[in-house]
Amino acid sequence: WVQQSHRADKSAPGFGPLWTWASSPCAGWSKKARADRYAGPFDISTATPALVIANSHDPATPIKGARALAHDWAGARLLKLDTWGHGSLASSDCVDDAYAAYLLRGELPPVGTVCEPSHKLFK
Repeated sequence: WVQQSHRADKSAPGFGPLWTWASSPCAGWSKKARADRYAGPFDISTATPALVIANSHDPATPIKGARALAHDWAGARLLKLDTWGHGSLASSDCVDDAYAAYLLRGELPPVGTVCEPSHKLFK
């Protein structure tokens, strides 16, 4: 964890070590893989295209990971929320509406959709 936290600090300064050390309780887990875990392949087509939602400035899960995921999953769509912080739901009416449309009707937002937060970070 020490080495990984230093690497994480380079890609997410100030936050990388926090998120790395948050996983330290896993150190006591068995190294033996469970037979029912999914080990890939990850470049698959799903029955319903996935909706990937990400914030433009998320220190915990940078948007580059969301872009890669949306690219690798056939038919997936990235919905970007142009804001800081971790977590998108309940931060933007635009995101919440798109999320509801996806869950209720299987509708994806148009390619390239960028949502704005419903409330300004600073007034």
